[in-house]
Parts: sequence; structure tokens; C-alpha cells
Amino acid sequence: MLTKKIYKLFLFVILFLFSPMFSFAENVEDLRKDINELKNKVDVLSAEKEDMDDKLSRLVRITGYADLDYTMTDKKGENNQFRTHKFALILKKDWGKEWSFFSEVEYEYGPELEASNKTMTKGEGKIFNEIFYVEYKPSYLAELRFGRFLTPVGIWNQEPYAPFVATDDRPLHIRQIFPQVSDGLQLQGQVSLASVVTRYHLYAANGAGEPGKTDSNQGKAVGGRVAFKLPFLDDFQIGGSSFNGEDTAADNKKRASLGTDLRFQIKGLKFWGEYANAKFTPITGSSSEYDRNGYYGQLSYDISKFSLIYRYDNYEPSSITANDKTTINTVAVNYRFNPDIVTKLEHHLYDLENPTSTDYSKTIFSVCVYFGE
Repeated sequence: MLTKKIYKLFLFVILFLFSPMFSFAENVEDLRKDINELKNKVDVLSAEKEDMDDKLSRLVRITGYADLDYTMTDKKGENNQFRTHKFALILKKDWGKEWSFFSEVEYEYGPELEASNKTMTKGEGKIFNEIFYVEYKPSYLAELRFGRFLTPVGIWNQEPYAPFVATDDRPLHIRQIFPQVSDGLQLQGQVSLASVVTRYHLYAANGAGEPGKTDSNQGKAVGGRVAFKLPFLDDFQIGGSSFNGEDTAADNKKRASLGTDLRFQIKGLKFWGEYANAKFTPITGSSSEYDRNGYYGQLSYDISKFSLIYRYDNYEPSSITANDKTTINTVAVNYRFNPDIVTKLEHHLYDLENPTSTDYSKTIFSVCVYFGE
């Protein structure tokens, strides 16, 4: 009898001491099952993501922006007006990491087309395919663009989107000295050396003002740009640009353009500045050679969602035409509701050198929105 009691007591002690181990083994097995289930779920989700990425890669991405404004002016012969200034539709398509397509179509001032004869009927609106190219990018050192691209010059011409520039009106000389767009072939890339990032552009294209369909001149325009990002301040970049070619045959002149630009940032303080000059030389006939030049300096300061802006702008269309210089002093304030919605209030004071012309002012209130990715 005593032996049985001792045996039962021994079993009780064994079970008491080793039951946590049995429980731990059961917990380990349960955890192993849970891990296997989670692994299966991860595999399923990974497969679904790859399938979704594959489907998305087949789609054309649609983005764009819109710019609406109200303009008030005391310029003789002009009225205050609401303007459906600009609507831009941007299409993007990627084929893997190396090939891509980009296009931007602008609808300016709400253009109206007459269906019977396909001519514009009201206002000064236009539909313009501003950008249209295929890009091959095997490396960040060399990217090849074929088609229509923004002429790589300065700052403003490469960052023209309304939600991301300080004012609705751009500086006067922009697009007057270098062409706005170029139809041709561009090689660009980026090199980093000793904390200095160098960005370069080289291109051959139709002459200034030539449409994508034809080139009325035998030769091709050539140009380039180089910009250096230096390890100073919060941002410091300096660049230089050139363009040499013939304008349309009807214009009958060669154009040689040079420009330089500087931008920097110290916390909320930002500066943009550009200077450009073009020499226009007649191809035939007895008309005179002349220069065209312009420059601006723009300071802005960010305070929370507000930006305060001042810009001085100077433009001379022709060095042989007396008293044709225009100077503009601009003050503006921007307010960003979020990164994609901004309102702008800007006031421009036009000082005309010509004594027969009257100085005037212009005030613009605009709402700019960016949509898409």
C-alpha cells in the first residue's frame, strides 16, 4: 500500500515538474503552424503585388495641372477679365527601367474649335503639344530623348508648371531669346565627383519656331547646357546654356543665344536669377544685325504655408530699336493649402522706356492645382 502511494506521489511530482515542457512543446508547435500560415499569406500577397505591378506597368499614367485667374489692369485698351488660363494634360508610360514615354498637351485660354473648318473661332486660345518624346535611359550617365522637349536652358523654361512657380506671369525674356521647345534628339546625363553633381544636355534640333512636321532650313540647330550643384548652403546651383541655329525661313535670320543662371536656398530664403542674350544675324538681304537680351532676379521667403516674392525683370527686344526696354517690379504672395493646391496674388509695375508709351500696372489672382501622381 505504501509502495502504491509512493508511486503515485512520484508520478505527481514528475507531471508537476515536466508539464511546462509539454505545454511549451505544444506552444512551439502552434507557433510553427502560425508562422507557416503567415508565410503562405506573404507568398500570396507577394504574388498578388507582382501581378498588380505588372498590370500597372501596362497602363498609361495620367497627370496634369490647371491654372485659373482673374486679371485687373489699368493698361489702356485692356479690361479686367477672368481667364481659363491653362489646362495641361500629361501622359506617362514606362516600359521597364530603361524605356519611357512622356507627353504634355496644353489647352490655353479655353480654346474653341469650329468643327466645320477646324479653325479657332473665339479669343486667343490654342492647343499645343508642348512635350512629346520617347526616352531611353540605360544609365544615369546617359539618357537619350527623341521627339519634342523643353529646350534645356536656365531655370524657368525647365520648370514652367503653374503650381510650382512663384507667379502666373513669367519673366519677359523667357522664350524670347531661347526657343521654348525643340524638336530633335537630346543626350543628357549626370556625373558626381568630389561632392559636385554635374548635369549636362546636348541636342540637335530643328530651328527655332519650326513645327514637328518640317524644318524649312537645311542645317540643324545645336545647343547644350551644363549645370553644377555645389555643396554650399541648403542648395546652390549654377548653369550655362547655348543655342545656335536658324529660325524659320520666313524669319530669314540666324540666332546665337547664350545664357547663365543661378539658384540658391538658405532655409526658407530662395533666389532664382537668369541672364540671356541672343544675336540675330540676317541670312540674306540688307537688314541689320541686332542683339536681344534680358534678365531677372527673384527672391522668395517661405513662412509656413505662405511664400513672399519680389522680382526685378528687365527685357530689351532689340539693341537697334531706340527706347524699347521694359522693366517690371513684381511683388507677390502665395498660399499653399497643400502641396498640390496654391493660390497666388501678384502685382506687376511696368516701366516702359519709350516716352510715347504709358506705364501701367497689372494685378493677378490665380488658383493653380496639380493632379495625378
